[in-house]
Amino acid sequence: MGDSTLLRKELRKIYHEIDLLRKENAELRSQVIQLKEEKASMIDKYESEIEYLVRRLNYYENENAPSSTGSMYNAERKKFQKEEALLDSESADNNAANKDNPASKNHTNMDLNSRKAGPPQGHEGISHHNRSEYTKRYDVHRCANCGNKHVMVLRPVVRQMYDFDGGRISIVAGTIVVGRCKCDRCGHVTVANSPLVAGTALGPKARGFVVEYFGTRATDETISVYFRDMYNFEISPNAIWNARKAIATHTLQKTYQNILKYIILALYVHLDETVLKIYGKRGYAWMASIPDATYVLVAASRAGAIPEVHFGALLDKPVIVDGYAGYNSFRIVQRCWVHILRMAEKSTIKAKRGSVPYIQYRRLLCMYRRIKDMDVAPPEYCLSLQRQLCSIADAYG
Repeated sequence: MGDSTLLRKELRKIYHEIDLLRKENAELRSQVIQLKEEKASMIDKYESEIEYLVRRLNYYENENAPSSTGSMYNAERKKFQKEEALLDSESADNNAANKDNPASKNHTNMDLNSRKAGPPQGHEGISHHNRSEYTKRYDVHRCANCGNKHVMVLRPVVRQMYDFDGGRISIVAGTIVVGRCKCDRCGHVTVANSPLVAGTALGPKARGFVVEYFGTRATDETISVYFRDMYNFEISPNAIWNARKAIATHTLQKTYQNILKYIILALYVHLDETVLKIYGKRGYAWMASIPDATYVLVAASRAGAIPEVHFGALLDKPVIVDGYAGYNSFRIVQRCWVHILRMAEKSTIKAKRGSVPYIQYRRLLCMYRRIKDMDVAPPEYCLSLQRQLCSIADAYG
């Protein structure tokens, strides 16, 4: 009896240990399953991140990506340009001897002096004081929809306006308070009539000044200079453009048509497009430009049909464009110098110094810097440039 009792105790102990092992085994299995699920989720997460980064890398490998994107390629470009600036500064003395000789055959070391990055010298921006010299109120006490006089007064719209002073030949700042009310009967919100126009802070007299001079084919830069020199009022060309756009929304649709007709008469036209946010959605701004006029078209698409439909009158004109295939419908196409140099610079960054892409990039850069400020050139010099470009193209293969 004693032996059987001991044996039963041993068996119960063994069964208890087996139960513990089974529980531990079940816990381990659940842990393994949990680890597998976590590993699978991590793999999916990393794969999605890799796919996203690859897409970003492919996008930012574009040599035309803005420098503000902070892409890897732009970082390489900055490093390359710093190295080139050092080489240029070392060879500045040699370049000075050949700088004034347009017929020189030395295409690899000419006119490559280093340049300081940043805005042009003397471009300090434009600003003016915001102190109002007067305040005018435009109130409303009747519903414009039903004529009801029982209205609820709403918070007015307060804006600053710059216009000519009646007693002086100068432009002063004033505060315009535009009243608003809501009808108790129909719920219509009525806004008082005022001299303000959405999109610009210029008053009616100043807007008339812009319309008058733009009608005589003055550019935004010229009108800005007129404001500064004639009336001591600093205003940027961009603000002039905004004023013209605001005026065109109401009264100058025919002027836009006249701009396009004027551009059609030019010998050649620059065309370009860029991304533009339209009410929070992706859109595009298309531009047709000549030295003294610019036509801007805003569209929701970058389709090649846009230039065909809206710039169809330019199909037989020589156009200067980038490499976008949407411009292939034009008969005479000149690739933009800046985009050509960007492509050449990209191939140079990925190649070794002294290689064919590097040498041809230097030749292209020299040629561009020699001719970019020239208005005209004799026919023999143009033929010489053509031969140089053909030799560069042959070298690229």
